[in-house]
Amino acid sequence: MVAESEAQPEMERRDDNIIRSVLRGDRDEYRHIVDRYRDQVFSLIMRQVGDREVATELTQDVFVRGYQALARFRFESRLSTWLTRIALNQTNTYFSSRRYREQRRTEELKPDLHNSLTDERADRENSTQRETELLKLRQAIAALRAKFRDVVTLCDLEGRSYQEAAEVLSVPLGTVRSRLNRARLELKNIFLSLA
Repeated sequence: MVAESEAQPEMERRDDNIIRSVLRGDRDEYRHIVDRYRDQVFSLIMRQVGDREVATELTQDVFVRGYQALARFRFESRLSTWLTRIALNQTNTYFSSRRYREQRRTEELKPDLHNSLTDERADRENSTQRETELLKLRQAIAALRAKFRDVVTLCDLEGRSYQEAAEVLSVPLGTVRSRLNRARLELKNIFLSLA
């Protein structure tokens, strides 16, 4: 069995070979990249946007943009790091879009459908409360400035190390720590203001 430390460079070599093949004109090879990283990219985006339909659409956009920009891939970082950066850019674009603002406004206007129920009301209220808190948290994360939202997504939601976040964001390790600390403070203030 191949050790994990040996498997990672092997996967990177395979990714590099696929990229070179695509750049030489074999477009069909790109599907291997999509197949390998689709779930990872979707998961990252879903954690940020909280909407399966939007996450699916943005995931597709990431791979389209990745394909269009493949000639600019410099082979200095892992492909997964590069795709993560594209995914963060796509979600940042989404959060600054009119579409997101309109969706958020619609969510805020939705009536509480559970108030009229009498059976299992306690369970439903707890469920509704959890959903409300989750919505507030997503709104708070969305309200963060992009550089803070990115670091919170990578470190807190994705569980990546500070070093991995530094690589994805192309910033020093100390900057990741500083941004994460400031982001958490800002997130707390935003979350409390939504209460």
